[in-house]
Amino acid sequence: MLKSLLPYVLLFLVWAGMYVPGLGVLEIRGEEGRRVLPALSMLDGGNWFVPHIGDVPYLKKPPLVNWLVAASFAATGRRNEWAARLPSALGVLALALGMFVATRRWLGPDHARFAALAVLTTVEMVDKGRLIEIDALYTAAFGLALVAWIDGADRSPWRRWVVPGIFLGLGLLLKGPLLLLFFYAIVLPTLARQKALAQLWSAPHVAGLLVMAVIFGAWLVPHLASPETKQAVGVWSGQYAERLDWGDYHPVHTLGNVGRALINFLPWVLLVLLGRTWAGNDPPLVRGLELGTLVTFVLVMLVPGGLPRYTLPLAVTVGLLAARRLHDQPRLVPVIHRAVFFFSFVPLLASFSVLFWPEGRTYVIPAGMIVLMAMIWTHFENTPGIKTLNWTLGALGVAAVLFFCGKIQPELRRRESLRPEAGRIDRLTRPGQTIFAAGLATPHLLFYVRAPHRYVDGVGAIPETAEYVLTGSARVPDIQKRFGDRATQLLDYHERGGNETFLFEVRN
Repeated sequence: MLKSLLPYVLLFLVWAGMYVPGLGVLEIRGEEGRRVLPALSMLDGGNWFVPHIGDVPYLKKPPLVNWLVAASFAATGRRNEWAARLPSALGVLALALGMFVATRRWLGPDHARFAALAVLTTVEMVDKGRLIEIDALYTAAFGLALVAWIDGADRSPWRRWVVPGIFLGLGLLLKGPLLLLFFYAIVLPTLARQKALAQLWSAPHVAGLLVMAVIFGAWLVPHLASPETKQAVGVWSGQYAERLDWGDYHPVHTLGNVGRALINFLPWVLLVLLGRTWAGNDPPLVRGLELGTLVTFVLVMLVPGGLPRYTLPLAVTVGLLAARRLHDQPRLVPVIHRAVFFFSFVPLLASFSVLFWPEGRTYVIPAGMIVLMAMIWTHFENTPGIKTLNWTLGALGVAAVLFFCGKIQPELRRRESLRPEAGRIDRLTRPGQTIFAAGLATPHLLFYVRAPHRYVDGVGAIPETAEYVLTGSARVPDIQKRFGDRATQLLDYHERGGNETFLFEVRN
């Protein structure tokens, strides 16, 4: 019994060591504000079908990520960064456990465990899994759909198609239909090589599509029926039109994105590329994974508005292919193991920094101890195989993240700006007076403002009796036109991304 639980214990410990420490230390950044602020509006206003940021409907994305953040706030009783990011971390854990369970028959238990560890230790997954952005959850939905489809190959056809339909429906509630491109780019060539394309119009596949449509439609229909969402379809079509605007296409920019996207899949993309053989007898699923990964990567990167993070779902296929390379070519296992052993010296040597700079020792000392014990144990292994590789890989991943939390995260914390600027806003305004915000390029600053505030839809929605106004640089002329000499600038806040936020006091 204990032996059968050991793989799950390993995956859980690696996940806990890599995704939980320091999860709520850094302030929200990037798109996190657009995931957190609508969740707060849902809890405070009770409208769960139409996400809002203050009084303004947020129509760009479906609401599942906002629901998850709101649920996390309610379950933990906290409205902070740690609770907000917890759903992403839990999504990564579900993906790792699901990959292990669903691919044991195809890869074998040890290589299935390696596939899960590969996803956990992929560079971009570690980053996005520690943020409350859509990417990690979207990747988890895609990955769980894919491995459920793989696992269903030798099982009931209903299970093969209906279970993925559940995860694809959840993926649609996260980011929309792009998930279907990733999924069917692998399914179609695999079925074609198996001469089984007839499954696409079978009853089980149709049932899976219906399940997916019902899950998505349960939100979409009441959402579009709301009077607040009259412009929703236009917003969605505008987003896709912007992504496909070839007028701003720059090949050099695309090449740079391709390079950054490949870096995001390190280190396992190297094993996928360098471990490729050309014997021509690869199973249909392997060929389908390779072709689907290549096609979707190229398509997403060639789109003018494509960004490297849009390809993150392919971290799942890269992990699966890396595990398959080791499964088919056992001679690669010692090579990868030596590489892991070599790179283990980095966090080990770096941990000695506590002798000279003792700050961060809460994380750095355990990091050094973990990797040292793993290296000693490995040294006495006569023939380190895939099992040893799994344990040492997990130890290296945990040690690296713990060192990051101990030495790099504190420095990043010292460079933060949202918390200090929100504190200045609170000090510059009189207690009890409401701050009206409009036209902010990045409204996530409001997450840290403790003074009463209200985000409204445009400068025209600010009441004439408002005493404080917070706005972006594009709306400053509108503020000056609306309030004239009565508006006095109190604060000009420059963000790192180039956006500016202004605080005005209005004399009444």
